[in-house]
Amino acid sequence: MLILIRRLVQTCAFTAITVSAQGATIGFDNLTGSQNDPFHFYTEAGFMVFPAGGEPWVQNIVHGKPAPSVIFDRSRDAPELWAGMFIRAESGGNFTFAAVDLYSSMTPIPYRFLAYDEGTPVFDFSSTMPNTIGQFMTADNPYGDVAMDLLYIELVNPFTALGDNPVGFDNVVVRAVSEPATIWLLLTAAAGIFSLRLMRESGATIKT
Repeated sequence: MLILIRRLVQTCAFTAITVSAQGATIGFDNLTGSQNDPFHFYTEAGFMVFPAGGEPWVQNIVHGKPAPSVIFDRSRDAPELWAGMFIRAESGGNFTFAAVDLYSSMTPIPYRFLAYDEGTPVFDFSSTMPNTIGQFMTADNPYGDVAMDLLYIELVNPFTALGDNPVGFDNVVVRAVSEPATIWLLLTAAAGIFSLRLMRESGATIKT
C-alpha cells in the first residue's frame, strides 16, 4: 500500500514537471529558399516567428550557430538601422524566454527584449553585445522566469564607415508553460488511475 502511494506521489510530481515546462530552441533549421531571400513568417517547435517593423529581414542559410539564421543588412552609406521580430506560441499560450544568439559582422549589437502578457508589458530589457567579430554570441534574458504570450526582439545595426554590415540572430531558447488548470486536470487523472489500481489490488468491488 505504501509503495503504491509513493508511486502515486512520484508520478504526479513527474507529470507536473513534464506538462508545466516544455523547452524548445528555435534554430531556423527548416528554412527553405536561397541566401538573402526575404524572411516573412516561420514556425518551429510550436512557435511562430515573424517580422515586427524596421528593416526587412532576410534568410542567411550559410551562416549561423549552426546555419541558417536570420539577418538584416546595412549598406556602407546608410545611417544606424534597426529591425524587430515577434515570437509567440502557435497555441497562443504562455511561455518563457531564456536566451538568443546574436551576430554582427563588425559592430557591437544594441538589443532589446520586450515581453507582453495579454497586451500588458511584463518586462523591457535593453543592453549591448560587444563586437562579436563575425561570430554568434549568447545574450541571456535576465527575466528568464517571467511568462509571456508575445516576445519582441529588436536589434540595432550601428553606423560604420568600414562597409556593409549584417546583424542577426539564431537559437531562440523558449519554454512553453502550461496553464495551472491543465496541470491540475492531469494530476487528478493520474490520482484517479492509481486509486482504481489500489482498489483492485485490495480486492474492493468497483461499482459501475
